[in-house]
Amino acid sequence: MNKVTKDIFFALVLLAIIYTGGTVFYHTVEGWDWLDSIYFMTATVTTVGYGDIIPFTREGKLFTIFFTWIGISVGFYLIYVLTQYRINELDTKLLKFFRFISFKKSELFFPEPDEIHPEYGIPYLGDPSFFRATKRKTKPKKKKTKNKK
Repeated sequence: MNKVTKDIFFALVLLAIIYTGGTVFYHTVEGWDWLDSIYFMTATVTTVGYGDIIPFTREGKLFTIFFTWIGISVGFYLIYVLTQYRINELDTKLLKFFRFISFKKSELFFPEPDEIHPEYGIPYLGDPSFFRATKRKTKPKKKKTKNKK
């Protein structure tokens, strides 16, 4: 398991602990049913906060203040980790695929890593070797002619 996968697992476990703890707390202290407790947890973690369900007890309000900071932080951490996974895993595979498609369609290559500017991270646009055109070694297609009689 690589680091990004471990981080995703860790963030999901944290979110599950927060959801479970908050749901049980609101069910017991506020007297809400399970669905309302989960609904309130989701509205709070996602920062939607409809305001249709609010805690009325002093303990519920104090817990909500604490929970809001922790829950939103864990939610944003999960988004960050999923973004890292997308960048490290999915984007590299997509880039390889698009390089293949670009070569097939336009007969041009993307720059090699040594052709990328080390300071700016962009290709050397003035360098003529940036786009290396290649010629296919195929026979030209013959045009079909219709025989008119």
